[in-house]
Amino acid sequence: MKSFLPRFLAVVVFILLVFFQTTSWVIFFGVRPNLVLILLTTLSFFVGHWLLFLAAAIFAGLVIFSASSFWPALVLVVLGLSAFWLGHRLPGRPFFNNSFIIILSTLIFYGVINPDFLSLNPMLVVLEASLNVFLGSLFFWFLLFLFRESHEKKARVAIR
Repeated sequence: MKSFLPRFLAVVVFILLVFFQTTSWVIFFGVRPNLVLILLTTLSFFVGHWLLFLAAAIFAGLVIFSASSFWPALVLVVLGLSAFWLGHRLPGRPFFNNSFIIILSTLIFYGVINPDFLSLNPMLVVLEASLNVFLGSLFFWFLLFLFRESHEKKARVAIR
């Protein structure tokens, strides 16, 4: 029963932030962060089974598809699944891997969706990538706080 509340809170925050992505409520310094990209990338370090992560990615993709179009939603789902795969294979600490994957995913997202945006607005891309990393770090620490007991158990098992 103790593990129900952290999982429930993580699901509620995930759903809220996915829906916030479809609004214009979350804008910092004139930049709208890619909350779904941040959430999927960060969540990939905390979800153990790929089918559960696939369900979360498809849910997020469907919400984005209902708000915009098919292509950005598909790219976000593929980037999320790639983050799950890459996050479990990169050496180093998950916190830094999360930041690296967020930057890489932001660049790939704009490179696929609108390549001209990368070349015409490089400072805006840097600002959005920085904002994405900042928010991704906050979400990472939030999830780490929620699931600290399960991560402590994994660390103890790895030491033995």
